Amino acid sequence: MPTVTRDSSFISQGMTEVLSMLCAAPDAVLPDPKVAAIILDRSLEAIARYNKTKFGEPHSEAKVVLKSFETIIRKCKGQLATDTLNRAKSLLKAFRTKLFTPGSIRSDSDLLELRQLADLLDDPLGSATLFVNLEPCSHFGKNPACTSIIIAAGIKTVHLSHFDPDPDIKGKGYQTLRSHGTATSVGCFHKESMSINRLFLQIAWFMPRLFGGIHPTANPQDPPYVMIGLHVPRSEIRSKDLGKNIQIHTFGVPPRRTTIQKIQRSGSPRIKPSSLSAIRYDPDSVLFTTLLNPPAIIEMIYRRFKIIPGAIISAVPDMSFVFGKEDCIQILRDYCPNTHVCVGVRMASIQDKLARISLRRRLMVERNKQEKIAIVVLAKGVPPDQKQRVETRYVELVSATTLHVSRFEEYLIMLKFLRDNIKCTIYISGGLFAGSWREKTIENLKKLMIGRKNFEIRCTDEEVVNVLKEAGVPRVKYLDPYWEII
Repeated sequence: MPTVTRDSSFISQGMTEVLSMLCAAPDAVLPDPKVAAIILDRSLEAIARYNKTKFGEPHSEAKVVLKSFETIIRKCKGQLATDTLNRAKSLLKAFRTKLFTPGSIRSDSDLLELRQLADLLDDPLGSATLFVNLEPCSHFGKNPACTSIIIAAGIKTVHLSHFDPDPDIKGKGYQTLRSHGTATSVGCFHKESMSINRLFLQIAWFMPRLFGGIHPTANPQDPPYVMIGLHVPRSEIRSKDLGKNIQIHTFGVPPRRTTIQKIQRSGSPRIKPSSLSAIRYDPDSVLFTTLLNPPAIIEMIYRRFKIIPGAIISAVPDMSFVFGKEDCIQILRDYCPNTHVCVGVRMASIQDKLARISLRRRLMVERNKQEKIAIVVLAKGVPPDQKQRVETRYVELVSATTLHVSRFEEYLIMLKFLRDNIKCTIYISGGLFAGSWREKTIENLKKLMIGRKNFEIRCTDEEVVNVLKEAGVPRVKYLDPYWEII
C-alpha cells in the first residue's frame, strides 16, 4: 500500500487551513457533519476550497473537486486549443449536472465524464493534495461516493483528521483510497476536529444503535411504542467505558400518558418554560428520541436528565398530535432556545416500523373508527430547498392523517402533485373497502400506481392486498400489522 512521503510540516499547514474553515462552518448543517476540504498544489497554493454550509448539499470533497477543475479550466483558456477547451467545458458541465442531480451517480461508471476530463487535461490534480477533516464516504446513495470522485479526479494524496464513526463508513473510505493507490494519512489535528464536530459524532455513533432497537410494547393496551430518551454526555464519545454514563428513560407507558392527553387539550407541556431556566445547559450533549413528542421530551429533560442538551434528535413526529412537525419543533425551541432540533434522522432504515407506529397513533385518537382509514406517506427525494437541487439522505414525512374512506379519492389526487422523481411509500391501515367504496377504491389506486412508477403501497389488511394484486394494481405489499391492535 502507498505511504505518505510529505513531511509533517506540510500536512500540518494544510490541516491548519482546514480547521480554520471548519470553525466558521454553521451549526445549520446538523445532522450532517461539518466538513471542510482544500486542495493544495506542490507549492502549497490553494487550487480550491469548500466548506459545507447547509444540510443535504453535495459533500465537500465532491464540491472541492468540482471547484478545482473550474479553476484549472479558467486558467487554461489561453493555453488550450479551442476544441480541447470546449470539450473540457462540456465534460465539466456534465459532471456538475450529475453532482447536483440527486441519485444520478450510482456507481463508478457514472463518473466517466470526470475521468475523461482529468485525462483530457493531462491529470492536473495528480501532484495535488486533498486535505479534509472527516473520512470520505465510500458508498453510493443520494450522493456519490467521495472516494470514487477523488480517485476519478486523479488525486494521489489525501490527508484526513479522523475516521467517520458511522458504521456504514468507518474505515471503509480510508481502505478504499489506499487500495486504489492513493497515499492516505489520518490523525493530524484529530482532537481539534472531533471537538468541532462533537454533536455529529454522537449522532453518527448512537443513532443506528438506538433506532435499530425499536420494538412494539408487550401489552396491546399500552401506548404502541416505548419512547426512548437517550442522553449522551460529551465525555462518552472517547471514553473507554463507552455507555457507562448514558442515561436512558422510557416514556409513554401508563400512567404518563396523561401528559399526552394534556398537550392535545392545551397545546403545550404542563411544565412552564421558566422552570427550565434553573437547569444547566450542556452544548456538548445530545438527547435522542424515537418520536418528536414535545411534552415527553420536556418531561425527560426536566424530571429525568436535568440537563438541557445541545441537540435533540428525533426519528419522526408523533402522529397522535394535531400539531405538525414545525409546530412541535417550535414548542421545543420555546423551552430550549439554544438547542438544535433535528427530525427525520435514520428514518430510511426503520421506515416500516415508524409507519406502523404512526398508523396506530392516528387510529387511536379517532373516537369513531367506523369506515375510517389511517394513511402515512413517506418519501425519498424531497429537496429542502426547491431552488437548490439538493436533497437529504433521510426519508421525509409527506403526510399522516385519518379520514373517512369516502374521501380517499380526494387524498390520492393530492398525492399526484408530488414530483415524478420522488419515491413514495403509502402506508394504509383500516377499512379500505368499507361500505360501498370497494370498486371505486380499487379503480383509484390502479390509476395512481400505473401513472406513478416510483410509488409503493403497503397495507396492513392482507385481504385488501390480495384483492388489489388480483385487480392488477402494481407494487402492493402486505405490512405485518402487529402494531395495529386497537
